[in-house]
Amino acid sequence: LTPARREEVLAQVLLRLEAGAASRHAFSMFNLGLAHLHGYAVPRDAARAAAWFRAADLPEGYCAASGYERSVGNREEARRLGDLAVATGYGTEFRGSGGRES
Repeated sequence: LTPARREEVLAQVLLRLEAGAASRHAFSMFNLGLAHLHGYAVPRDAARAAAWFRAADLPEGYCAASGYERSVGNREEARRLGDLAVATGYGTEFRGSGGRES
């Protein structure tokens, strides 16, 4: 892809993620967090990324938000989010597999 085409595609993806997030789709919200964290089609914004990670209500999101809180010195909140990530399944086998191996 050319750089211009890459930005065009990322902008389209961002619009779809925003539509999904408006419908409370957890993975759309998590991926919006990644977009803001890495600056895909939006300016880099770690605080906004952390807000999307929390909104996603996924163990991976809590873990990512914990890293942000740790980076800004909020150790208690980082610990709380890390504990919440583990309590909701972070670090266990993929929750969608139903215990079956691929």
